Amino acid sequence: RLAGPVAIPRSDPFWTRLTSHWREPLTATDPARLEAALRSHCVSLARHDRDTAHVGALLLRAADALRASPRARPDASVEAVNAVTLVSVILRNLADRPSEHAALHRSCHPPRSPDGTPTSVSPARAFLAAVVDTLRARPDARRRQNHEYAIRAACARSLLACVSTRARRPPTPRETENHLRTHH
Repeated sequence: RLAGPVAIPRSDPFWTRLTSHWREPLTATDPARLEAALRSHCVSLARHDRDTAHVGALLLRAADALRASPRARPDASVEAVNAVTLVSVILRNLADRPSEHAALHRSCHPPRSPDGTPTSVSPARAFLAAVVDTLRARPDARRRQNHEYAIRAACARSLLACVSTRARRPPTPRETENHLRTHH
């Protein structure tokens, strides 16, 4: 459903099921195998994202999962690891395909109201803030038993995926113009 053409509301239980499907953190899976297994889904996800906004919804789900307290639910830590790992895999797959950068670009802008004003922070900004907050925070003794290392590893990988995405995206016309004006 994530890569399908039908939009899934953020309130749908699908988002929780998606990240809690695996009992063990996805960081325990070979990254190359995971990326290969999800590659075709990433292409489909990018193709349908204009109509579904699932990339942004997954970014927001991952941010929410990172901020969830492990006391609230014992499985919250595994969900956080899995959500952030899925985001990382999707970002890396989309970064490798310049034609798919539109899905990434859409998630970097906040949703707008009918009059055109932003209604909230962009999904990408919310996700990155949660990742940075997680990495900056002192290790939580409660989470240490609940996959603290896996959460931090997933966050670090997601930052690398974000940097990779930024480095591989084609320059905007304004950036090209500024570059030409500055260097010629």
